[in-house]
Amino acid sequence: MEPLVSTEEASELIRLRPQTLRAYRSRGGGPDFIRLAMNRVAYRTADLEKWIEQRKRRSTCDPGPSAPAESAPKTRRSTAGRAA
Repeated sequence: MEPLVSTEEASELIRLRPQTLRAYRSRGGGPDFIRLAMNRVAYRTADLEKWIEQRKRRSTCDPGPSAPAESAPKTRRSTAGRAA
């Protein structure tokens, strides 16, 4: 069996903050993960590598494969100063 890595270890491997991986788990679009217990998840390094490969692009306007669109974690935007 392949060793599992924690969220913190996975974030170091793929250069994302642990909070970003948590957001991806909640909203979708991130690497596959394994739920070990109610408050414990882990990642297989093969799944992290697969996710990275799927995100490869040749230019910034390259939409990638015609797979379902992945949604990046959304941040809250301020509505201050907008007309109603």
